[in-house]
Amino acid sequence: MKRSKNLLTLMDASTINRCNKISTSDFCCDKMNKEHKELRNENLIDHSIIYNQRWRSFTIYYNEEAEQRDREMLTDILWCPWCGTKLRKELSDQWYDILEKEYGICDPIVDDRKKVPAEFWTDEWWKKRGL
Repeated sequence: MKRSKNLLTLMDASTINRCNKISTSDFCCDKMNKEHKELRNENLIDHSIIYNQRWRSFTIYYNEEAEQRDREMLTDILWCPWCGTKLRKELSDQWYDILEKEYGICDPIVDDRKKVPAEFWTDEWWKKRGL
């Protein structure tokens, strides 16, 4: 099974909308929280800090020319660019592993998408497991 980590491919409109409702406790500092909210509220499509609750991951998205998708750049970040704090471990591998081992779901993004329990599209799955 190929595990896709292309964040923009995996984020549908409902996921992006949930990104606007993230708790401030998901961020390490007020500056990161402020930057995320400002970029999202302004609907800037040429650059953004994306927090994926599902995988507890942070990505910087940048597009030099917003109308040209081939100029996109995604960079996962492990440290806060503002305060230098090491960010919590991202959980995409655990997400795939648990879906496969506990639910027998091998392709949660495409073929088995409808079989994925609702909790796995949010942060509920990893919070419930204490990860």
